[in-house]
Amino acid sequence: LSGQATQHLIDFRLSGQAKQHLIDFRLSSQATFLIGFRLSGQATFLIGFKLSGQATQHLIGFRLSGQATQHLIGFRFSGQATQHLIGFRFSGQATQYLIGFRFSGQATQHLIGFRLSGQATLLIGFRLSGQATLLISFRLSGQATQHLTGFRFSGQAIQHLTGFRFSGQVTQHLTGFRFSGQVTQHLTGFRFSGQAIQHLTGFRFSGQATQHLTGFRFSGQVTQHLIGFGFSGQITHHLIGFRLSGQATQHLIGFRLPGQATQHLIGFRLPGQATFLIGFRLSGQATQHLIGFRFS
Repeated sequence: LSGQATQHLIDFRLSGQAKQHLIDFRLSSQATFLIGFRLSGQATFLIGFKLSGQATQHLIGFRLSGQATQHLIGFRFSGQATQHLIGFRFSGQATQYLIGFRFSGQATQHLIGFRLSGQATLLIGFRLSGQATLLISFRLSGQATQHLTGFRFSGQAIQHLTGFRFSGQVTQHLTGFRFSGQVTQHLTGFRFSGQAIQHLTGFRFSGQATQHLTGFRFSGQVTQHLIGFGFSGQITHHLIGFRLSGQATQHLIGFRLPGQATQHLIGFRLPGQATFLIGFRLSGQATQHLIGFRFS
C-alpha cells in the first residue's frame, strides 16, 4: 500500500508438528509490527511493534518448552513517558517474576520481583519521588516465614522498619498507620496458617493521589496474586492478576493510559494447553489490535 507505505510479509511452514510462522509489516511514520512464533512441541513466540507517531514500543516474547516458560513483556509510551517491563520464568515449581515500570509524569518507580522455588522469596520495592520509598521482602521456607518491610517518607523524614518471623501454624498480623503530613494511609494484613498464606497490602498517597492495593495468597503450590493501582495525576489504571496452581498458570494484565487513550489487555493460561490473548487500542493513531491464539 504505497499511500501509507505499508509493507507486509507473512511466512510460515507446516512440517509435521513443527510450525514456523512469521508476520512482519510496517506502516511508515505510523507503525512497525513483527510477530514470530514456532510450534514444535516447544513453542516460541515473539511480538514487537513500534508506533512512531505516539513513539510507542511494545515487545512480547515467551517460550514454552516442556514446563519451562519464559515470558517477557516490555513497552514504552513516550507521550506519558511510561515504561513497563514484565518478565517471568516458570521452570518446574521454580517461578521467577519481575515487574518494573516508571511513570515519569509523577516520577514514580515501581519494581516487584519474587521467586517461588519451595522457599518462595518475594521482593516489592517502589519509590514515589518526593513522597515515599517502600520496600517489602519476605521468604517462605517450609514453615519458617520471614517478612521485612521498610519504607521512608522524605517529606516528614519518617523511617519505618518491621521484621518478623512466623514458624508456628497460625499467625495473624494487622498493621495500619497514617501519616498526616503527606496524608498517607497504609494498611497491611496477612495470615499464616500452615502452608496457606494470605497477604493484603493497601495504601494511598494523597500528595500524588496514588492508590495501591496488593493482595496475594500462597497455599501449597497454588499462588494467587492481584495488584491494582491508579495514579490520578496521569489517571493511569493498572491491574495485574495471576494464579500458579501446579503447572497451570493464569495471567491477566490490563491497564489504561487516558492521556494517549491506550487500552491494553494480556491474558494467557499455560496448563499443558496454552491460551493467549492480547488486545490493545492506541487512539492517537486510531489503531486497534487484537491477538488471540491457543496451543493444544
